Amino acid sequence: MKPFVYRFERKLGLVRQEEQAVRLELQQAMAERDRIVEELERLKNRIACIEDAIRLHWGNILVPEVGLQKAYLPILKERFHILTDDLQAAEEKVEFIRRKVVAKKRETMTFEKLREHDWQEYLYDLNREEQKIIDELAITARSREIIQRGTGS
Repeated sequence: MKPFVYRFERKLGLVRQEEQAVRLELQQAMAERDRIVEELERLKNRIACIEDAIRLHWGNILVPEVGLQKAYLPILKERFHILTDDLQAAEEKVEFIRRKVVAKKRETMTFEKLREHDWQEYLYDLNREEQKIIDELAITARSREIIQRGTGS
């Protein structure tokens, strides 16, 4: 009997590689999203600290940093809004890549299921061949037994 050969083995290997590449892309997108989230948190904390410092020194004209902090606060808030937009774009990218991973996983599973089906078919054919050989041996043995009885009597 010929050895088992899966006709789509090369395609299955390629699909697995593509799935791994998309998974890596997803990890990178998630890392970028996490970096933006961390930067947003740091910026939020910085804005809160500056607002607290302004409230603390409110009405005290002698502290020159208050004026600088008041001027710097809108810049930080603008950066916060930009990062919020970046975070939303990063979330959309992660979701898009996640859908690609699911699609690639389905494709991989399809080829693996086809491979399993071909393997089961191969085993079935192998068992049929073995059964034919066993049947032929049994018939031959029975024929010899009948012949020996016929000539020995």
